[in-house]
Amino acid sequence: MAVFKASSPTKAGQRDKITITVDDSDLRALLRSFNQMDDIAKVDMRKIAQDIAQDAATKVQQMASRTNQGAAIANSIKINKGDKAPNFTIGGAGNANVRGGAKYGQLLFGAEFGGPSSFANGGRRFPPRSPREGKGNRGYFIFPTLKAMQNEITQRWLQGYEMIRKEWKGRL
Repeated sequence: MAVFKASSPTKAGQRDKITITVDDSDLRALLRSFNQMDDIAKVDMRKIAQDIAQDAATKVQQMASRTNQGAAIANSIKINKGDKAPNFTIGGAGNANVRGGAKYGQLLFGAEFGGPSSFANGGRRFPPRSPREGKGNRGYFIFPTLKAMQNEITQRWLQGYEMIRKEWKGRL
């Protein structure tokens, strides 16, 4: 089963986006096998990966859209098209079009993981901190959605890989 990792590039010391990608040694070994395959196989696998990433991103967008901040962040999701493994990026330096002029990256982590009360009157800028899970917090919409989709994403990718491998062998 694939495990998803989030890499958080930093920009001037601040995290402003998350790239969601597969982090599984078995799948990485299969990805390396494309080095021996022809360009047709590589293009076909990129298309399958994009389709899987688009479906996952759409489900994350649907879950995120339940809150105003999440809906703003949902607009920032971009599919990374050059990879043979499904992945997409959320957040960034773009304007989130929310009151106060916040950027996507400024909302991303607070909306996903919550935060402490920010105001003396008890008002909140973000929802309460999400429950602990594993090495961090569970999150509200990105990571719970991907965790629920993990088996489906892995199976679709493996089925696509097997189909492409058989077609490639037939072209030899």
